[in-house]
Amino acid sequence: MRILITGGTGLIGRRLLADRLRRGDEVVLVTRDRQRARRRIGADSAKGVSIVEGDPATAGGWQKSIDGCDAVINLAGAGVADRRWTAGYKKLLVDSRVDSAARVVDAITESQRPPGVLIGASATGYYGGRGDECLQESAGPGDDFLARLAVAWEHKTQEAASAGARVVSLRFGVVLDRAGGALAKMIPPFRFLLGGPLGSGRQYMPWVHWGDVIGLIDLALHTSALAGPLNVVAPEAVTSRTFARTMGRVMKRPAVLPVPRLALRLALGELADYVIMSQRVEPATAHRHGYRFRFPRLQPALESLLEG
Repeated sequence: MRILITGGTGLIGRRLLADRLRRGDEVVLVTRDRQRARRRIGADSAKGVSIVEGDPATAGGWQKSIDGCDAVINLAGAGVADRRWTAGYKKLLVDSRVDSAARVVDAITESQRPPGVLIGASATGYYGGRGDECLQESAGPGDDFLARLAVAWEHKTQEAASAGARVVSLRFGVVLDRAGGALAKMIPPFRFLLGGPLGSGRQYMPWVHWGDVIGLIDLALHTSALAGPLNVVAPEAVTSRTFARTMGRVMKRPAVLPVPRLALRLALGELADYVIMSQRVEPATAHRHGYRFRFPRLQPALESLLEG
């Protein structure tokens, strides 16, 4: 396959890029900075990738690269937890996602040889906080900032269907990867005996091993009957307290010190409310299409990432 990827220098993007090259695909990587991208993905990967310079959120010559591709995977967007939320950064979170989706859809619509499938990033934030309600892909959206963002993101991505593309929206849970993201930030506190649940610890935390993220993207690429939202989460639903205890057990560290909501609010601002939001999300669509998780349970997933 010939696949165009935006956001390919991020944590998920780098894993995905390596996987698609291993499978023998041709990859076109759209990035704002060619030299930085080469450093991020590594010299070996860079040799097998066509790097196109351009901002995915802005119209430009990069859009012509979509013509003739079999698939597009759009992972572009500013990191939700990269900075403290200000009005300006919240606007960037929205614009970087919705505008990049719009520019990709524009390019697909104008292509003479449009791709057959568009896979766009989204998040379980779509559902909002729902306590212990079991959330399959058919569940409706929430009504907070991240939920409204996810709705707008998915709606814009879905417009590619009018150009004949099969569209899949990946609703990511917390991706576990020692190389970065949430797990990398959790390791130091546990290492220094300060690990524990967030807030009350009773809230559900949707999680997924990075290996299953890559597997589920492959499922979306090759399953012609799969369209619409896809929950990218593991089957085992765990609370924040269970997650902390399991991580402590794997790291052979205590996990008894809860992080109070007030401390989270002081450290993270508005983002703290979302960190302790409860979402019991199920991978119903993945199961329906026969996907077999490499890491369906939390403890083996953490062992694979943390031991040694």
